[in-house]
Parts: sequence; structure tokens; C-alpha cells
Amino acid sequence: MARAAPPQPVQAASEDVAPTAAAPTAAALSPELTQLLQSMARDLATLGQAIEQLKVSQQQMARDHVNAVDLLRAGQEQMARVIAKASEAKASEQNLRPKVSAPPPRPTAAPARKPVPTL
Repeated sequence: MARAAPPQPVQAASEDVAPTAAAPTAAALSPELTQLLQSMARDLATLGQAIEQLKVSQQQMARDHVNAVDLLRAGQEQMARVIAKASEAKASEQNLRPKVSAPPPRPTAAPARKPVPTL
């Protein structure tokens, strides 16, 4: 199997042409194009400000989230302490009470018999 020869680098067409097409200067721009560029620049500045406001808002939301998590955690810890204290109080109260056994079951009274009439 024969290998193909590696491709030769192609010379760019721009190298053959002298750089005569430079970017137009501000004086060469039409008034419509100048107005459009100014409008785009204002829009970009407005977008930049909006992005900065979004960043600040996101940072504030992140701080608020951290604060809410901290408050929740503190509330859960306080609730756990209250429950533990209540459980301890209940256990000590049960240990201090005299142990009273359940009252003995009451004997069930036999149903009264009706006398059978004699014939």
C-alpha cells in the first residue's frame, strides 16, 4: 500500500496582497453607523451595570441563605436541648414516684340466676 505524499502548506492569499484595507477611521464612518455604534456602546454599558447589580444581588442572597441556615441550625439545637431536658425530667419523675402495681383485677360477678318456675 503506497502512502500519499504529505500536503504542501498553502500560502495564504493575504500574504500576496498588500495591507491596503485597514479599519476605517471615525471620520470615514457614516453618521448612521456612528449612531449605531454609540447606541451599541450605551447598550453594552447598561448591560455591564445590570450584570454588576446581578452579582451584588446574588452575593446578598448567598449571605441571606447562610444566615437562614445558621438560624435554622440554632433553632434545631435549641429544640434538641429542650426535648432532652423534658425527657430527663420525665425519667426522673418516673423514678421518684413510688412504684404502684396495677390494682388486682376485679372479680366478675356471676350473673344472677332467675329461679326456674316449677309447674
